[in-house]
Amino acid sequence: MAFMSDTPGGSAGTVVTYLDTSAPEAEFRHGVVAGDGVSDPDTETVWVPIVRPDSELTLVDPALIMNPDQHQEDPSGAIEVLAGALAVLALDLHELDETDPLASRIGQNLLARFVRAIRPVEDMLGMLVDAEPSGGLAVVLSCIGSAAAEFEDGHVNGGKMGVLVANAAMAELIG
Repeated sequence: MAFMSDTPGGSAGTVVTYLDTSAPEAEFRHGVVAGDGVSDPDTETVWVPIVRPDSELTLVDPALIMNPDQHQEDPSGAIEVLAGALAVLALDLHELDETDPLASRIGQNLLARFVRAIRPVEDMLGMLVDAEPSGGLAVVLSCIGSAAAEFEDGHVNGGKMGVLVANAAMAELIG
């Protein structure tokens, strides 16, 4: 595994894999570079802001980030980003009150946030669907598309159901 040492994580929107040393046991995680690095004046380290699939922002030492070009070739990373973003969306929609007059608009906004979260891995997801068009990933993405249409038509329960079905299909896919 080649870790980065000179370049701080790549440009904004780059999907990266990094070693999370803050967890009880160090583990590899995926995330999206959120923007320019943040410089620590004491150590002169440029920390890379990364948004994880659970929408948490974390600052990562670039020495702990794997080469982003390596990650782009790893389809499992795209699936993990999709799974994380979908889980967050399902949780947010679970808490959405269908009787709220703005529920449909809130659902659409949550879906837009989901789309922004997976945008960096869209191409990889497209290639995976093209490789197996009748597979589980195609079902997940189809359910999300149906949910988006339901929210646009003002059918909050239908939109929530579509995301729940997508989330269940994703759980089955990553098993």
